[in-house]
Amino acid sequence: MEAWIVRLPGSAALHLVVAFLLSGSLTETLAWINNYSKEAPQPALLHPQLIPDLILGMGFYGGWALAWLIAFRWFRFTLLEVFLVTGF
Repeated sequence: MEAWIVRLPGSAALHLVVAFLLSGSLTETLAWINNYSKEAPQPALLHPQLIPDLILGMGFYGGWALAWLIAFRWFRFTLLEVFLVTGF
């Protein structure tokens, strides 16, 4: 999997931001579908409608990506450490 990522145009920072935005969009879409199918009166989302939820998610997940980029300037994380830090 890593081989095709290296061949993509752009820097590693751009790849990280794009990965965050894509995974965040998928997460928000699946969360919206789940809440919509349950007909939840108070959905656990950024916004009850899908498109505004995705727009707000871009800011949330984009900010999260920028925070990781800043952290990567000072620290070298392994994949396991990234998983644990994000989980906590």
